Amino acid sequence: MTAEGVFPKIAGDQLYTSEYNNFFGVYSDCITYNLPVTTSTDNIDLSAISYKYSMLIRNIGTTDCYFDLASTATTSSMYLPAGYELTLTDCSFSYISAITSAGTTTLSVAVFIGCNSKIGYRTNSEVLSISATDTSSNLSFTSTTTYKDIIITNVGNNEVYIKFNSTATTSDFRLEPKESLILNTNKYQIAAICNTGETATVRILGVY
Repeated sequence: MTAEGVFPKIAGDQLYTSEYNNFFGVYSDCITYNLPVTTSTDNIDLSAISYKYSMLIRNIGTTDCYFDLASTATTSSMYLPAGYELTLTDCSFSYISAITSAGTTTLSVAVFIGCNSKIGYRTNSEVLSISATDTSSNLSFTSTTTYKDIIITNVGNNEVYIKFNSTATTSDFRLEPKESLILNTNKYQIAAICNTGETATVRILGVY
């Protein structure tokens, strides 16, 4: 029997659940984090999440940094330049840590967990539009339980921070103008906020 995550399979092998999930690219929830990164190592504790089907790690600052999939990072850890991102799939790591050699930056991290439970064809779609300001605001889809394919796009003109909750802060996941976040989730409420004195339009498509 070929091990989980190892390909090619041979006759008689069976696919693991994680492999099915990876093929379909479907996730039931998205948890977001912001990690301030300095010359002293710090981390995000993911130990409460048993399995991470995908992780998006983005350096949203202007300073290069080094990150590790452990509780501590050093300047010998993996290099992540300012403005770059990477995606990891089928992860079981308990921490994401980061450090800079000089200066500061921020890692914005989205962790996709679980497997969705969609059955049949999608017959509904909704478009939400949040006029984001420096005061958090939110909108909700009509369906509060159905799994949805969701695309969240920052139309502009400034960066915006989003959260699947009633309130967002500037410590939540950041989207630059024209950037999008795509996921499958049964979350129905999305909040957004901008930096002080700034505004942005967030357009959200839900298909279910």
